[in-house]
Amino acid sequence: MEIGLIQNTNSEYHGGEGISSSFLREIHKSLLHALNREETAPSPALEFGSACHKWILEEDDFQSEFVVFNFDKRTKEGKMRWQEAQDENLVVITESQFQQIQAMKNALVPEAMDLLKGALVEQSVYWERDNVLCKCRPDAMFLEDKKDFSNKPKAILVDYKTTADASPKGFEKSVRNFGYHQQASWYIDGIVGLGYEVTDFYFIAQEKTFPYANKVYRLGDKSIFLGSELNTQAFDIYKEYLQNKQMSCYNSPNVMEINLYEAI
Repeated sequence: MEIGLIQNTNSEYHGGEGISSSFLREIHKSLLHALNREETAPSPALEFGSACHKWILEEDDFQSEFVVFNFDKRTKEGKMRWQEAQDENLVVITESQFQQIQAMKNALVPEAMDLLKGALVEQSVYWERDNVLCKCRPDAMFLEDKKDFSNKPKAILVDYKTTADASPKGFEKSVRNFGYHQQASWYIDGIVGLGYEVTDFYFIAQEKTFPYANKVYRLGDKSIFLGSELNTQAFDIYKEYLQNKQMSCYNSPNVMEINLYEAI
């Protein structure tokens, strides 16, 4: 795989080489599980989230991946249209889902729209860390032109997240639970690996139910540093595995002692 900024499809990115943020986060559960992850069919919730991303980030290219299905699959025409969508590898969403996605974009606060306006979206980034191919795919980014070689060009990264609770407390909980700070730190590493200085990382968090409340959150330096430490721990576990090809379940010895204590 070529190192640098690559324009490819989402499926090409996920099916291709390189270790990702999700792989490193899985290692914290168990390297065994991370190395044996199985590709499963995306759930309806995941497909809806992907459709939201596509419409909000790449509205003009929406029809290349998704189709709004308005037909009854029990009819001859409906069956034909459904088969056409499958043959073209298009994800089918309903009219009501599409209306919801449109409403979600229209509900975004001006600050969120400003962050997305003119951004470079859905580009894959490949770099090497200790001779290991790494990859990430930021939702949106602003990259300064590399004309001035006296200083590193600046970069700003933006990630759009659908969530059940976009409030400060609610989204902070999501950041902790889903390791979004690890993801952000990994994305930053990738852009830094291309020679940029990342000045800011923003999340646009939006609720999936009416009135589609949303806020913009800047990830603080301490959170980025914590994410970096967790990524380094996971990366070191993977590097050790590459060297000795040995691992244990749940990143611990195969034989352990358990001691139970009565509650006082």
